[in-house]
Amino acid sequence: MTFKTGFKWGSSIAGRLVFHILLMSSVVTLLATGIQLYLDYHSDTSRLGAQLEQIDQSFVQSITDDVWNIDFAQVAVHLNGILQMPDVVHVRVDPVDFDPISVGEPIPGRKMTRQVQLYLEKDGRKNFLGTLTVEATMNGVYQRLQRRVSIVLVTQAIKTFLVSAFMLFIFNQILIRHLEKIAAKARDFSLDDPSVALRLDRKPSTHGPDELEDVVSAFNQMQDALQRSYSQLLDNHRELNHHKENLERLVEERTSELHATQQSMIQTAHQAGMAEIAIGVLHHIGNTLNSLNISAHVINETLRKSSIEKVGRANQLVDDQGDQRQTFLESDPRARNLTTYYYQVGKQLCREHEHLDREAKKLEGFIKDIKDTIFSQQEYAHVGSPAQSIDLANLFREVLRLEQLSLAQARIEIDLAVDNTTPRTVLPVNKVRFVMHQLLKNAREAVKHSETNTLGRIQCAIRYQTDTKLVQFEIRDNGVGINEQDLLNIFRSGYSTKEGSRGFGLHACANILAELGGNLTAHSAGPNQGATFQAAFPIKARELRDPKMVN
Repeated sequence: MTFKTGFKWGSSIAGRLVFHILLMSSVVTLLATGIQLYLDYHSDTSRLGAQLEQIDQSFVQSITDDVWNIDFAQVAVHLNGILQMPDVVHVRVDPVDFDPISVGEPIPGRKMTRQVQLYLEKDGRKNFLGTLTVEATMNGVYQRLQRRVSIVLVTQAIKTFLVSAFMLFIFNQILIRHLEKIAAKARDFSLDDPSVALRLDRKPSTHGPDELEDVVSAFNQMQDALQRSYSQLLDNHRELNHHKENLERLVEERTSELHATQQSMIQTAHQAGMAEIAIGVLHHIGNTLNSLNISAHVINETLRKSSIEKVGRANQLVDDQGDQRQTFLESDPRARNLTTYYYQVGKQLCREHEHLDREAKKLEGFIKDIKDTIFSQQEYAHVGSPAQSIDLANLFREVLRLEQLSLAQARIEIDLAVDNTTPRTVLPVNKVRFVMHQLLKNAREAVKHSETNTLGRIQCAIRYQTDTKLVQFEIRDNGVGINEQDLLNIFRSGYSTKEGSRGFGLHACANILAELGGNLTAHSAGPNQGATFQAAFPIKARELRDPKMVN
């Protein structure tokens, strides 16, 4: 039996196989040997016990008679006969009223002892004559067990070695040498040098292909596939080189075309940016004009229902008296009520005046807001918007006053929570106002068009985020909500979820915050679940490289 040079027992399959065979055989051998030794030990101890019991039948009666006759010499003969039995090392008789008679010597170690009481019946009386003690050593039992262990272990070791060697030889002939050939073939395989298919030096199986033949077949298929792929790769490489030769010419042609296209795109982008600025201005002015129209309507209604007409009727009553005016004032009962009437009408006119004064101030504020918006957008389009110190909470309260009437008409409750640690910001006030107003208006419209029966509610909060160094303006409503698809597109220019809307408000807000160095995010659990918008403002607006266009 021959094995390949450099055979590594620890790392080879054969070595591991032999190791596990030896290990399993050793375990089985030790287990079988232990069982056999236990059975032999039990058999020897039983035999020794039976031997000691046989003494009762063969010697006890004779010894009893000799002790009765005080023939101690004959007793000693019987004791020597017992001593000749296997494993018996010491025998002793202890007669009553006489010295003990003993043969042999006690041996240290484990031993088996049997004591027999000597009785003799005479004249109907049972007489106690003494005690017979027999000691048998267990050393012989142990020695025999040791010899059996040695024989069993040696024979089992020889058998295990021979079986393992035979299995290793068979395993090497059936599998290992073929695996080595497959490994050598794989190491020598080269795509540049196609070789013949792999063949093993073995007789074909009469029962069909076995596992080794399947491996060889798969290896040959892999070799063919690799060679075909390599040939295709070479063809592709040659084709790539051909295209590479014309690449510089194509690049030059495309570069000139891209340059012209780039100039056209820059012009288009500039026009789009200017158009977006105009749309933003018109959008904000439109919102402000809507509030201005509401205030004008309130003024007209107040004037239409004014109590001034009552004063005219009272004055007409006095004028109708002509020359009898003084007599009318002094004696006519109606004249006595004029004082009270004028007093009540005067109070009503004062209230109307206060109401008209408030609405006039609103009109003035709306007009100023329109002027400021146009002015700020002009600056934004040319030289950038001026930044100033702003208290965001107070600015939002101004925005709330603009929407106060619309919120009241829609019966919407609004809450504002302000973190006292929020610092002032240095930002363009009109742009910040535009963002706040747009988000509040959107929330109002979302609540107004909600199909739920819950009370309309808008919750606003202003807080400072220490981790991002941004001031967060959050507005949360319980309105119509936003579905997942709309959330992905809601800040895109021209995209809107509201019928009739142009979709520029949120897009403009997102652009403003991006320009300032902040961000705008939207969250919603789905339709009719409300929505939350979070506008994060920086403490100070960053400088823009090109303030002429909104990206």
